[in-house]
Amino acid sequence: MTDGNQEQQLNLGGDDGGKKKKLLIIIIAAAVLLLGGGGAAVALSGGDSGSAEEPQVQLPGAAAPGIPEILYLNIKKPFVIQIPTKPRHRMMQVKMQITVNSQDNLDLATLHEPLIKNAISEVLYKYQNQPDIYNMIEGRREVKAACLKEVQEAMLKETGKPVVEKVLFTDFVMQ
Repeated sequence: MTDGNQEQQLNLGGDDGGKKKKLLIIIIAAAVLLLGGGGAAVALSGGDSGSAEEPQVQLPGAAAPGIPEILYLNIKKPFVIQIPTKPRHRMMQVKMQITVNSQDNLDLATLHEPLIKNAISEVLYKYQNQPDIYNMIEGRREVKAACLKEVQEAMLKETGKPVVEKVLFTDFVMQ
């Protein structure tokens, strides 16, 4: 029994040295990370605080300088239209988003969302009797352009500016 206890004691002593080594490695790695982060901060700041030209850091998702901001308004409910075709009628479902170029325009578009939906639905119903137009990319582009024109005209009458930049079909299904 005593020999077994001595072996366990010896093994524990050996593990203690391994724990110390692991702890030392972790401390060194943390110090390297901290020093590396400080070095990165100095590199980003240009090295000296009196620098006339500081490099601009572009954050992901932020608009680049000189490029207009793009914001999206998701029209939650899809447009569903019955298209008369032979031998049976088909159904079309379109989900849309619109783009605007400022937060003010997004607020206006959100406020006037019913007006925007009405303008889009009028255009979709105008093309209802031309079912082949939805089967071609060029036809869909024509419908999107007509939707944009109608929405911009409606917003111009209501707010005094066109507000909307683009109309996007985010999902398009015909059955």
